[in-house]
Amino acid sequence: MARPRKPDQDKRTRWDVLYVTPSERLEITEAAKQADLSVSQYLLAAHRRRGPSADRAGTILALIQAERELAAIARLLQATPTDALVLHSDLLAIERSFRRAALPWAYRLEGDTC
Repeated sequence: MARPRKPDQDKRTRWDVLYVTPSERLEITEAAKQADLSVSQYLLAAHRRRGPSADRAGTILALIQAERELAAIARLLQATPTDALVLHSDLLAIERSFRRAALPWAYRLEGDTC
């Protein structure tokens, strides 16, 4: 029995519209080879990774701030016993700052003002 056919919307067709210099073509080909993908698969994967992304600078600043806050929490825990509720709220604040940096559109959609 033959394999069922794919629906038309799932069939891939040839699309020759990419204009590149020889050096750009070589770079893309090498990157695809390093990723163990065909050039088509590599370009599709690169396109899919470009989904809604947060500002890189904002994310990096959030990481730096979180590192500082975690270091302060670690110093505090070594110096004095800390209440679990206080520790939990400090960690939750760090988590929320990550979410705001990485998923700013989620806060706009939910209306969260944290």
